Amino acid sequence: MMLLTFLLVLAHSYPAASFHTPSPPRKTSRHHLDLGQEHAATTADITEDNLIDTKDFFIEKVSTKARALDVKVFRGLSMSAAEYISEQHNIGIEVSETMAIDHLMQNYDESGHYVMKSNNNYLPQCDPEDYFIALYNGTDTLCNMSMARQNGLAGVVRIQLKRQPPLIVGPSPDGTPSILVLSPSVAIPSTHLYIANMRVGDKMQRRGIGMALLSSIKEYVSTLGEDRNIPLVLSVDSDNFGAIQLYEKFGFEYLERNSDWGTMILL
Repeated sequence: MMLLTFLLVLAHSYPAASFHTPSPPRKTSRHHLDLGQEHAATTADITEDNLIDTKDFFIEKVSTKARALDVKVFRGLSMSAAEYISEQHNIGIEVSETMAIDHLMQNYDESGHYVMKSNNNYLPQCDPEDYFIALYNGTDTLCNMSMARQNGLAGVVRIQLKRQPPLIVGPSPDGTPSILVLSPSVAIPSTHLYIANMRVGDKMQRRGIGMALLSSIKEYVSTLGEDRNIPLVLSVDSDNFGAIQLYEKFGFEYLERNSDWGTMILL
C-alpha cells in the first residue's frame, strides 16, 4: 500500500473536448506593457500583478481557485462551472458559480494549489505546483468563441520547485525496470524548477505564447529569493520538433536524449 501511494505521488509530480456552451470570460485587471511586437513575446517583464501583456494575449500566474479550474477545463480534466450549473439546473438544483467552483475544485485551496494529503513520509521535497497561463486579449470572434469555455485561457504551463533530484525507474538486479532509485541517469541539480505540461490552443499557435510563458517562468525564478541561480529543467518527446525548437531557441540544452525523449536544462 505504501509503495502504491508513493507511485501515485510520483506520477502526479513527473508526468512525461468538444465545444460546450460558453460562459462569460472572467475579467482580470492588468497593466499594459508594450513589448514592441505585434504577435510574439520573446522577452517578458512580470508586473506587480504577475502579468505581462501583448497585443492579443497576456500572461498571468494562477492565483485563484477559479483560474485553476480554467486550467483543468483547458486540459480536458473537468467540466466548467457554467456546465456544472446547467447540469444541476436540469435536475432542479440551483447553485451559484462559487458553489460550482468549490464543488469541482474540492482538493484545491483558495490560491489554486492542489492540496496533497498523505499520512506517510514518502512525499517528494517540493513546493506546490504553480501554473502560468496565457489569456486571450484580442477581438477575433472565432478565437473568443473557441476559448470562452475556459474563460479566455489560450495556453498553459506547469512549474514546480523541487529540492531533490527526481526519482526515476531504474533497473533491478535482473535487468527489469522496476526499482525506484534516487539517482537520475544524468546529473540534475537538487534544487531546480521543473517545467511540464506546456500547451497552447490550436487557434493561438505561432503567436509567441510559448516563448512568453518561458520568459515569465524565468523572470519568476529570479524572484524566489534563493541564494543561487535555480536551473530550469524539462523533458520533451524526441518527435516533438516544434517544442524542441522553442526550447533550444530559448537557451535550453540537452542533458540526456534518446530515441524516445530528452531531458533539457537552462542554467
